[in-house]
Parts: sequence; structure tokens; C-alpha cells
Amino acid sequence: MIVFDFDAVSREIGAFAGIAKQFIDPGCSHVLPTLQQHLRLIRSSKKRTPSIWGIPSDSPLRTTVSAGAYEQDPRRGPLHVYAEITSVWEIFCPDEKTKKASLQRHFELAGKASTRVEIIKLHNTEKTTIGVFHVDVGDMHSPGCHFHVQVLQERQHVMFPKDLSVPRFPTILVTPCSVVEFVLAELFQSDWRKQASRATNDMSTWRDVQIPRFERFLDWQMRVLKQSTTSPWTNFKNTKPIYNLFAP
Repeated sequence: MIVFDFDAVSREIGAFAGIAKQFIDPGCSHVLPTLQQHLRLIRSSKKRTPSIWGIPSDSPLRTTVSAGAYEQDPRRGPLHVYAEITSVWEIFCPDEKTKKASLQRHFELAGKASTRVEIIKLHNTEKTTIGVFHVDVGDMHSPGCHFHVQVLQERQHVMFPKDLSVPRFPTILVTPCSVVEFVLAELFQSDWRKQASRATNDMSTWRDVQIPRFERFLDWQMRVLKQSTTSPWTNFKNTKPIYNLFAP
């Protein structure tokens, strides 16, 4: 499986909570701090058995309503929509050879690693789910690209029914916060671009965490591509990432 740096992911969550504050429903302002605190508890406990870490379905991260802002200014879409994001990551602390009092440096994926996004249309007081997708990190036996997106309905539906697990679209998004940024950048095209261009301490921290992760991810993709001796896409689809891809 894949290992992550505790400190990097914790700083990522803290920084993003500050950056995204105005785009998050005020009733959900506790969600990201709680996610960060739960990660810290797992880190301090150094549990060798898997823990469920994530944003629970009974307390999702909810965006503010996008009143057609999914189109760029000066255009406006006809729908009022918002998103609810939840996540489930099974993680554990590997046995690190450090002093007993030292903080755990890394955590490892132990199984499921999925972030779910539900797009909801608001019309007067009526709420209707109009789209669901999952951003997943596969395991060593997953049939699709290791990092992928699945568009799934929660029930049987004529388009993308629950029983149809394909297609799995490749993605460069990995952590829950990177998925949330993707959602905000889609729902609030112009406003999020302005927010993301601001020079703040939180944005500096966010960049410091994200850039090395993207660099390592894209470098790995290039290495896989250059090593291909058959179909490049099939080779990439079937290649599993190295253990320390995100935490060298």
C-alpha cells in the first residue's frame, strides 16, 4: 500500500480550512478541524491496527450554495447547487524505529480510501441529488487505474447504475482536501480562482504541501510511461505505485 506523512496531511487540512472558509456552509465549520484532530489522535496513539479516518456520512462537509456560479463570469448557470463530501480512509501506523516518545511520522493505507461527492440541486425547499462520484485510491488488487474516479448512482438508474463499476477515470486527486478543492473550483469557477490567487499564510502552506506531492506523482507517471513496452495506457493502468510515493 501507500504511506503518507502525518505532518504534511495535517498541515494540508489546517491550511485548507482557512482558505475555503467562505465556501463552506457555516454549520459545517467543525468538519475539517475534526478531521485534523482525529488524524492527530491516531498519530499519538500509534495504532498498528487499522483505524477508520474520514468525514462521516452523518456529518458531511457541505459547501455553500452555488447560484449558477459553476459557469465563469459573466455567465450564470440556471441551477442552484451545493455539494456534500464524505470520506473513508482505513489507515494504520507502521512500526517505525524511533524513540518511544517521538511522534509517529507516517501512516499507511490499510484498505478502503474513498472520498464521496454528492451534488444536490436546490429548488425552493426541495433537494434533489443530481450526481454522485467517488475519488478512490485502489489497493494492490484493484482492477482499474490505482488513482481513479467512479461515477456511481446510489440506486439503480438508467445512467451509471450502481451495479456497473466501470468506467474508472484516472485522477491526480488523492487526499480528501484535494477533492474538496476540485469541487469548490467547479462549483465556484470565478470566485474560487480569486480566492486561490490570494497570498496568505494558509495558501503558502497549502502550496508547500501540494507541489511536492504533485511533482512526485507526475514523475512517477513519466517513469511508468517511459518503461512501457506494450500499450502505454494499459501498462499505466496496471502499474501500482511505489510504497513511498508521497512520503519519501
